[in-house]
Amino acid sequence: MDIEQIRDYCLQKPGATEDQAFGPDGLLFRVNGKIFAYLNLERPDRVTLKCQPDHAIALRDRYNGVSGAWHWNKRHWNDVRLDADVPADVILSLVDHSYEEVVRGLPKKTLFRFTEMPPGWWHTHLPTTDSLMNDLQRPPYADHPSEVVLLTTDHQQAGRGQRGTTWESEERKNLLFGLRFRPKNLNAEHSFRISQAVALAVADAVAECVKGCPVSIKWPNDIYCGDRKVCGMLLEHDLCGTEITATRVGIGINVNQETFTGDAPNPVSLLQIRGRETDRAALLRKFVKHFVHHCEALRQNDFASLQTRYLHRLYRKGIPALFTDAQGTFTATIQGVDAGGRLLLCDDKQHERSYTFKEVSYVI
Repeated sequence: MDIEQIRDYCLQKPGATEDQAFGPDGLLFRVNGKIFAYLNLERPDRVTLKCQPDHAIALRDRYNGVSGAWHWNKRHWNDVRLDADVPADVILSLVDHSYEEVVRGLPKKTLFRFTEMPPGWWHTHLPTTDSLMNDLQRPPYADHPSEVVLLTTDHQQAGRGQRGTTWESEERKNLLFGLRFRPKNLNAEHSFRISQAVALAVADAVAECVKGCPVSIKWPNDIYCGDRKVCGMLLEHDLCGTEITATRVGIGINVNQETFTGDAPNPVSLLQIRGRETDRAALLRKFVKHFVHHCEALRQNDFASLQTRYLHRLYRKGIPALFTDAQGTFTATIQGVDAGGRLLLCDDKQHERSYTFKEVSYVI
């Protein structure tokens, strides 16, 4: 057993990260920002691990290679020698124990500890990633056998939105998550129904947090509080013939971010609306509850109820407003959205118009 093997084993732990915050001569291993192992490169014959106090004492009595950690709280931390009388399997079990001790101590509201999953769901938390949408297309998430794969992260380095747009999100402030699920017996012509179900789930979850502030869906699936955007999402589908075999959804909800510095025109966070922080894990639980409910309508092919709920939440429906398309700006009233997701408008000259995504935009 050597430090390279220990390092590899630590980094295999879900959510594990590595840094050198103590300087270039040491490697710290963390989960959700909390240390569970330390390798001092100047003393490569040992690893420092957290341990339950009574167990730490018993280990020191049993093995010459286990002692109170040097310069650490000796009640909770052991130095475990890699070249002494501690068997390799015991050393690895002590890494497991240290990791589990740290995870056990994490607040329940952390996304890492999100465990309230419906049957058939599987979750993992990635402290940081380039893009959850990219992750959902990679092993092991793309081919995971669970019905629904849920990924959460505290930070996306290259989060993407619709057609190449980006999503600004301060680290550990917002709710960033992705889903991969497999709709059953759903044809491509009904893909917009999936978008409706997801958008409704987010809108319903947000509405529970901001009572008194109108929550709506800005066609096709942005979530608005008043006239400001609190959530964006991206959906992608895999097809086999005309059947949808898998759907990936990336969702970003502005939760506890105080300010926005990007060029997005009208972002808002729940913190700015409520005046206090929102528990991200609690908000995710609300989303999961509503998503399961709306997906039941999908499973039952109850598209009429989805359409009714969606139109009820549709931003500026029935209100004359300004829009712009390739020909310029005009006034029109939203009449609805058809089964294929096209926005249906009636302009001020009583001409009916219909648009697919990106062919028309609101003037806000």
